[in-house]
This record gives sequence, C-alpha cells and structure tokens, in this order.
Amino acid sequence: INRLKTKHPAAFSNGEVKFSCPFEHITSINFPKRESRLEISGWNFSLTIDFRTTRIDGLLFYTATHYKDKTFQAHFHNGYIQIESADLVTIPIPINVSDGYWHCLKVEYSEIDDELTLVVDSHKIQQRLSFLSQLVKDLRDSSVYLGDKGASVEDAVLPTSWDNIPGFIGCMRNIKTDGRHVDTFALLASGKGEGGVVAGCFDEKNFCSAKPCQNGGNCVNLYDRYVCDCSKASKPGGIDCEYDLPLDVALFESPDSYLDFSIFISA
Repeated sequence: INRLKTKHPAAFSNGEVKFSCPFEHITSINFPKRESRLEISGWNFSLTIDFRTTRIDGLLFYTATHYKDKTFQAHFHNGYIQIESADLVTIPIPINVSDGYWHCLKVEYSEIDDELTLVVDSHKIQQRLSFLSQLVKDLRDSSVYLGDKGASVEDAVLPTSWDNIPGFIGCMRNIKTDGRHVDTFALLASGKGEGGVVAGCFDEKNFCSAKPCQNGGNCVNLYDRYVCDCSKASKPGGIDCEYDLPLDVALFESPDSYLDFSIFISA
C-alpha cells in the first residue's frame, strides 16, 4: 500500500484508488454497566446494530416522544429478542443472541407499505399494525437510546412489564440510522455517552487461563467473564466450586431442573 501511495515503479493498480476509508472514525462501543447508554438524536425509524453479549437479559434500544406518551424498544429476555411498544404489542424473534457472538438487528419502517421490517441475522419478520403509521409520525426525529433508558424514562408512560428490563452489557458496532453510519466516536466526544460507555470492545480474553474453577469444576469462557460448571466437581458449591453443599441443599442447574418427591403423612 505504501508503494502505491508513493507511486513506486514496482507497484501497479487499476482504476482510481483512494487511501482512506469513508468511516475512519466510526468505532465499536462497550457498555460495561447496566446504566451505560448512548444517545443518538434524530432518527426516523430505521436502525441497524451489530452487538454481542453473554447476558440473557438487556435493553438494546429505547425511544420515546417528547411527552413520553409513545414509546418503542427492543430488548432480549432469556436470550431472545422482543420488539415492544407502549401499545402493549410484542413481537418475539426466535433467535438466541446471548452466546457471545456478533448478531445484527435491523428495524425499518416502510411508509409506502405501512410495514415494519425486523431482521435478526437471517431471520426476517414483517408486520402491519393498526397504530404503526401514527407511532412512526409521533417518534420521528426523536432520540434513540442504546443500552439503557436512564433519565429519559423518568416521566414515560410505560407498561408495568418494562419495569424490570435491565440495561445492556456487551459491545455494539456498525450502528446505522436511516441508512447512514453513526460516528460513535464523535457522539462520545460530545458527551452523548453516559454510565461508563467507552469506545472499543473487550479484547478476546481467556478468563479461564488462570484456572479459577476448583475441585474438578469446568471453566466456561464468556465474553466479559467466566462461569464454573460445578455439576461434576467433587465440591459443587460456590462460584468457583470451592465448597461442599449441605445434604439438605438441592442444586438446580438449568431452567428445566426440578425435584420430584413424595410426601407421606402418618396417621
């Protein structure tokens, strides 16, 4: 490349070659805490986000009108994305996104077709809703918040089910609104990031290299932390399989785990 830039006689190119990228300052951003968030002003119901996380619950984006009476958001619960509005309409998307790999969410409204298109990776859903066109008009040019609602939600009229949705912990990149890349570096520099949101993602780190799991426990390396699988450890108790469980304690390892026993009442 340097030879091409300096027109070295041993370097050749065809056509016009530019030695810069159009989005040099666009960067990935890390959300290290539940209250981390980034504000993007003036979107028109077209948003694309690449993201990765190992948490099973979190808010991807939230937007509301100036009076907070109309809202729209995307979050994931138990690893699966849901698109919701304050009109109590929920659109589930059957893609598990809590595996630590990069996933892509696209949300776009077509005024011509009066249709909302949702895409997660290769899974596409198209919806026509009676209130959609008015909702889009109400939310047009409003700010969209990534990662956490924060102070923007204090006066909002929200469904009760939204109360316990935690903020997003993980990384986002390649953010677009209305088909244009968002310069997240410039947004952070102008104070649009809160709660410790920073440029750049965690490097791929092997949290298990220090062998934290004891007594034969299996270490599982995740995006921002490790977990110990103590199910086959000689001491299955504790975060790092460091102690025995009392005989009167049952260990439930997954959402499908259950305990079945009979109760006999003597006369």
